[in-house]
Amino acid sequence: MTYRLPSFNERVDYAHQALLRGEDSRKFDNCFEMWDGAFVVAALMRRNLSDLELRQAIKKDLSTVGLAQWQQTTASLAHIPTHKLSDKAAAHRRQVEKSPFEFEQPSLF
Repeated sequence: MTYRLPSFNERVDYAHQALLRGEDSRKFDNCFEMWDGAFVVAALMRRNLSDLELRQAIKKDLSTVGLAQWQQTTASLAHIPTHKLSDKAAAHRRQVEKSPFEFEQPSLF
């Protein structure tokens, strides 16, 4: 049996829906644990700018400190256009997979 890892966009979509449901699960956590969690955070925070329900869910789910960290992470990736986040996340994953012991999350926290 072959297992296909969810794509970046599938994980962002799942995390979006999970936040709306108030879900706290292993599957939700997995959305952020494929070496590109900062990119997933940035995608969600950009979506929340035009989605009031998502914005409210994020504020409800995160502590004040957690929200500030997500905001810092999003700011650290502001130079990447939204339509290129997926490609940049994939490039980052490939780089980390080559040298996982030198891994550094592209974020401020």
